Amino acid sequence: MKKLVLAVSLILLCLYSFSSHAATVQLAYTGVDPGEAVNVKLGNFYTGWVLAGNYLVDLKDSQNKLLGSFRSFCVDMAWAPEKNKYFTYELKEIIENRHKAAAYVLYQQNLGNQTYSNKVANQIAVWEIVFDWGNINLDNGNFVLKSTSWKSQTNSVIEDALNNYSKLGSYNMFLLAVHPAGGDSSGKNYQDFLIPNPNPSPPVPLPPSVLLLLSGLLGIFGIRRKMAR
Repeated sequence: MKKLVLAVSLILLCLYSFSSHAATVQLAYTGVDPGEAVNVKLGNFYTGWVLAGNYLVDLKDSQNKLLGSFRSFCVDMAWAPEKNKYFTYELKEIIENRHKAAAYVLYQQNLGNQTYSNKVANQIAVWEIVFDWGNINLDNGNFVLKSTSWKSQTNSVIEDALNNYSKLGSYNMFLLAVHPAGGDSSGKNYQDFLIPNPNPSPPVPLPPSVLLLLSGLLGIFGIRRKMAR
C-alpha cells in the first residue's frame, strides 16, 4: 500500500511539473507613455525622480515571432531594461492579492481610461499597492510619493482597486513578466512587468509519451497488487 501511495505521489508530482511550467518570452522595453516625472522614495533602492505612466513593451515568443506591443505596469524595484533591446523573461500567473489588485487597475484602464493623468496615477497606484500591500499609505512605507499633486487622484485609484479587485473573478487576462532572479549574462536584474496576456488559452495537455508512461506505471502496480494477494 505504501508503494502505491508513493507511486501516486510521483505521478502527481510529474503532473504538477508539467502544468506549472513557466513560458519564456523575449521582452523589449520601448518607453513610458506619457512619462511624467514624479518624485518618489523606493525603499533603500532609490530616491528621486522616476517616469510614471504605461511601460511599453514588445514581446516575442521562443520562435522569435512578434506577439505584439503592450501597455504594462512596472511592479518591481529595479532598473528598466536597456531600451529597445530584447531580454529573456518568464511569464507567470497572477497569484498574490497585491498583483490581483494591480491587474484590476490595468483592467480598468483597458476599458477606456487612457487619459494622460489616469495613466500616471494608475502606475503610481500600482507601485503603492505592490510595494506596500497590507499597509497602504503614500506617505510612508516601501513606496513614498513626494509629488503631492498626484496624491488625490492616486488614492482614488487605490481605493477603487482595493474595494473591487476581488470582483474581477478571473485574472488569466494578465500575467507577470519576471526577469530571472539571477539576472542576465552580465548579472544585471531588470524590472518585472504586469502585462496583458498575449495569448490567453487553456492549459497545454500532457504529451502522449507522458500519458503512456503514467498508464504503464499504474498497470505495473496493479499487477503487483494482484500477485501479492
